[in-house]
Amino acid sequence: MKDNLRRIQTCTPDVKHLRILVHGPVGAGKSSFINSIDSIFQGRLTSGAIVDAATGHSFTKTFQTHYIKDEIHHGFLTFAFCDIMGLELGQSEGVQTEDLSKVLKGHIKDGYTEQMDIPKE
Repeated sequence: MKDNLRRIQTCTPDVKHLRILVHGPVGAGKSSFINSIDSIFQGRLTSGAIVDAATGHSFTKTFQTHYIKDEIHHGFLTFAFCDIMGLELGQSEGVQTEDLSKVLKGHIKDGYTEQMDIPKE
């Protein structure tokens, strides 16, 4: 499976990475999943996506793309994982529906902190 994933190519030369949005409820293991995939391809334990499930609220506060390094080819794979704040109950907590929509359309840059002013379309 690792060899198949290493061979993934994008159809358009302008697209360098296939971005995969990882979203779900708080504490579901989104950041841990990203770290697991990164660790598998680097051949060692990594922790690029910081985790803490004990708080009951989303630990991830900024939108961040995690590029997966490949220990064999000494470069990055053609897919990357986008980590985002967890889904929470309440209008003023967690990632909001309009944030997810903008992420999927590519309108959110790395480092964006949810719940801040979002550029209007």
